[in-house]
Parts: sequence; structure tokens; C-alpha cells
Amino acid sequence: MGNSSFVAPHDFDLAAGTYVSDAYVTAADGDVLHIVSLGHFINAVDSVATWTIVGGTGRFAGATGSGTALNLNFGATITLSGTISTVGSIGG
Repeated sequence: MGNSSFVAPHDFDLAAGTYVSDAYVTAADGDVLHIVSLGHFINAVDSVATWTIVGGTGRFAGATGSGTALNLNFGATITLSGTISTVGSIGG
């Protein structure tokens, strides 16, 4: 994908310990992948989430996928697991 940017503003419900993240990955050519995550804190600084591809532009148009995320130390380390398929990709 080359150089890319990742923007993921979060809406937190601190009383419930949950959040929603509306993330956008923008490739070097301007194509965008839109991902929504729903998560909850497992302690004061770590959280787990499920994520789903909800849209995209350019080569990401029609993309599908979902998975899980483990966010440690307020996202200093993020481990993603799952599958993303795009039109024309193997399994897509």
C-alpha cells in the first residue's frame, strides 16, 4: 500500500468503559478504507475491540472484513487479527 495515513477518532463512554472508533486508512494514492471498531476496557489502560469494514473508495470500494483488536497502554501497541477482502483479491 506504500505510504499511508491512519486517523481513528474515538467516542468514549467512561462510565460504561466502552468506545466506538471511526477509523480511516488513506493510501498514498488517496484510496480510503473505512473501519468501525466497538471496544471495551479490560483494565485502566488496555482494551479489546471488534472491527468491521464499512466502506471504501478506489481499490477499497466493495471491501469487506472484520476481526478483533487488542490495544495495550492506550493504543501504544495495537494487535489486529482478522480478514480484509477487496474486489479482485483472493477470497474477495
